[in-house]
Amino acid sequence: MSNLKDKVFFDSHCHLFNMEDIPLYPALCDAVNDLFDIPVMGIGVFRLFGGGIAALNADRAIIDSMLYNYSNSILFFNRSIDGNALKLCREIRDSGHSEKIIILTPLIMDFESVLPPDGFTTPEDLPRKTVERQLERLLDGIARAGRSADGKKLLILPFTGLDLCKIQSPDFLAKYKKCWGGIIQSRNPGKIANGTVIGIKIYPPISDNPFPESETNKAEYIKFFNWCSKKSIPITAHCQTGSFNIISQKAMNLKTHPVNWLRLMDESSKLSQLRLNLAHFGGEKSMIEFVDDYKDKMNDENFSKYVFNIKQQPEKIESWTPVIIYMVKKYPNVFTDIAAFDFKPESCDALKTIMRWDNEGVFDRGNPDEDCFSFKLRDKLLWGSDVPMIISDASFRENGEDKGATSYKYLYEKFVDLCCNSDGSPGEAWLYNMTSTNPARFLFGDDAAVRLGLN
Repeated sequence: MSNLKDKVFFDSHCHLFNMEDIPLYPALCDAVNDLFDIPVMGIGVFRLFGGGIAALNADRAIIDSMLYNYSNSILFFNRSIDGNALKLCREIRDSGHSEKIIILTPLIMDFESVLPPDGFTTPEDLPRKTVERQLERLLDGIARAGRSADGKKLLILPFTGLDLCKIQSPDFLAKYKKCWGGIIQSRNPGKIANGTVIGIKIYPPISDNPFPESETNKAEYIKFFNWCSKKSIPITAHCQTGSFNIISQKAMNLKTHPVNWLRLMDESSKLSQLRLNLAHFGGEKSMIEFVDDYKDKMNDENFSKYVFNIKQQPEKIESWTPVIIYMVKKYPNVFTDIAAFDFKPESCDALKTIMRWDNEGVFDRGNPDEDCFSFKLRDKLLWGSDVPMIISDASFRENGEDKGATSYKYLYEKFVDLCCNSDGSPGEAWLYNMTSTNPARFLFGDDAAVRLGLN
């Protein structure tokens, strides 16, 4: 697949939802919770809004600064889906990919069961944000974008959202098979069509633990993911501590921890071929702490035994990074993306160190699970931006300044620097792997050239 690097560019983790798709009240509760860094319960949310707005009114400059800093985020959520898709496509082309096929895999989130943590709001109080309606709107936007002149050589292949709790119903899988039209089309021989629903997005913080305590639920999950594995349906699972948060941080981390996926896949050999992307590589904080914790042991012949002592309960494993490394190196179809990476110097150094250790065979020393590591991280990492979640962050701004101009090209420049232009950079091959070869393998296996019409 090496010839793909000059022909295609993948953003493997982005979103195209707008204000109509978001459960507004729970989202505002989450935002206020973050702003004040205290729990939001009962009528406290109204007190916080009142106090916060009063404080802002005391200084108009604060309001103007916040509006400026978040203006592009506000505009994104107020823009049409096709407008956002075309704007994102133009900015990617401006990043140095003007002649390539741009492939986006926007992720839908299943918000149907989301309630705010206020203690009194019921499902009947909120408008239902169904996955079906989101998907209908997204496919309509994709079709409109495809008819535009700017939409030429743009291929959008969405992942539909799924709340794991739905799988607990014994008749769920039979019903899901009937409504899963897109993936059947996408697996037919020949070139894939724009707008084909190609995968599934799972977001444990507002869903369930993929390795539930209930043996009955666990059996249903294994049955469902076995079907996904047989159909080669790619799954992207949220996998970092920063999340859309309607429960406590501790409870959220327990559900989101990557070891839950490891325990599920170890539970059944049928899942060894599951096509899974553990999004965000666990987050930068976990990477930095992992490198700091183990840098003095990297020359130890039993290094792997220290690092991969991980098959425990989530609350007993502090760092998520070794779990993800273990799974990516063990399972043929497990990948990880670096969506929402902040590109701070310490984060970049940690990621480069992890890649160097892997290339030098450090993770293979004293491997407790002999011969299980058949893969290198360089062949399993995916590029993803996480637009629009990061478009007001410093990483998306010129020179990384808090008030600089915003554009995808500024984010991508930082990624190029990480790969190619800084001390210890892995090199250009790593860049092309993450933006073309690896995502093509994640989505299509060995059929990428045929599916993309490049054979």
